[in-house]
Amino acid sequence: MSVNGTLSEHQKAFLKILMNHYDSLKKHLTEIEKSLEVNMAPFALQVEQLCSIYGIGTTASCAIIAEIGIDMNPFKTAEHICSWAGLCLDNNESAGKRKSTSVTKGNHVPLEEIPDGQKRKDMEYYLKGQTELEQVLKLVSDFKILLLGKDETELDSWMKKAELLQIAEINSFLKLIRSDLEAVKNAIKYDYSNGPAEGHNNKIKVIKRQMYGRCKFDLLRLKVLC
Repeated sequence: MSVNGTLSEHQKAFLKILMNHYDSLKKHLTEIEKSLEVNMAPFALQVEQLCSIYGIGTTASCAIIAEIGIDMNPFKTAEHICSWAGLCLDNNESAGKRKSTSVTKGNHVPLEEIPDGQKRKDMEYYLKGQTELEQVLKLVSDFKILLLGKDETELDSWMKKAELLQIAEINSFLKLIRSDLEAVKNAIKYDYSNGPAEGHNNKIKVIKRQMYGRCKFDLLRLKVLC
């Protein structure tokens, strides 16, 4: 394909920067693929078996093995592993109408609840000697239990534990919680949410922007009410 036109020196300079960046990305990608090939050599048979499935290539096979390992004993059935990985779609049907569905984010459970298998071994391997990382993992797990347990009285003690770690990102999170502590405690305690109100506000904003400068308030009112 040929393109008629001219490029200024400024445009040429930027194109050169972009091309150099593209070449650099290709180089890094090649290095990653070589490293992946070396690390996956012990699992060559499993990669080959996964690649025999229509639509799954080498990269996807490596990702699957890295995520679930090769020991399937913790998973009783194929349905079990699909559910655990978050690949089961909802059957969301009401009054004969099927609503949109999506997959979940998979199962994120505390380390102590992970079944014995390759994934647990990998977690223990990466956490070995990483005291700070272990503490963060325990802190996140405790926060999840606090939220699901609807026990706002535990929030203060959790915040004290989190503060002792002196990690910048966690301190920033604590600062946000303290900025509206009562609201956070109420969010933990009650099932009420301002989500519907925010949704209606966003709807009104979208409609208003679509009509900006072209319609009157009467039409805006009708569009919001309909």
